[in-house]
Amino acid sequence: MSSASLIKTPPEKVTVNGWVFYTSTALILLLTAILIIAPQEAGRMLGVAQAWLSRSFGWYYMVVIAAYLVFVVGLAFSSYGKLKLGSKDDTPDFSYGAWAGMLFSSGIGISLLYFGASEPLDHYFNPPEGASATNLAARQAVQLTFLHWGLHGWAIYALVGLAVAYFAYRHNQPLALRSALYPLAGERWVKG
Repeated sequence: MSSASLIKTPPEKVTVNGWVFYTSTALILLLTAILIIAPQEAGRMLGVAQAWLSRSFGWYYMVVIAAYLVFVVGLAFSSYGKLKLGSKDDTPDFSYGAWAGMLFSSGIGISLLYFGASEPLDHYFNPPEGASATNLAARQAVQLTFLHWGLHGWAIYALVGLAVAYFAYRHNQPLALRSALYPLAGERWVKG
């Protein structure tokens, strides 16, 4: 071994944005304290907020997820679907089958095993609309499960994964979600 290979480079200094860190920490601690001190009241308030959000924005959620699916499928079949996520000379490290297996097992494999039976049962006994344990509740349970674990769920994974991968491997940005915002926010936000 050469002496140059034994020289250790000092680790990069980690900086923290104090305003963001302390504000978010204070909010998390405040919400946690409220949940611990008054769990029934907090549960009731969160239930009211969730019901209001579902009533007010449920349609928007459905439209956006459908748009994600259409966009990702359209992207895959367009000329952009052949774009290599890497430099010109890069070759794939894994086959398509290996990638599919890794994506499935890391993305939803374990969750599907865990929630595969419990989520439809939860929706059946606690449906978003109507009485529980009815034919309507069973239909809603299956529909919601397919929405969460079917092609629509994969479209969300694909959209976020492609955005991060494109900027990480084509533009040498950090492998982080903030890198996808580089064209909008610039260097300071992505590296700052």
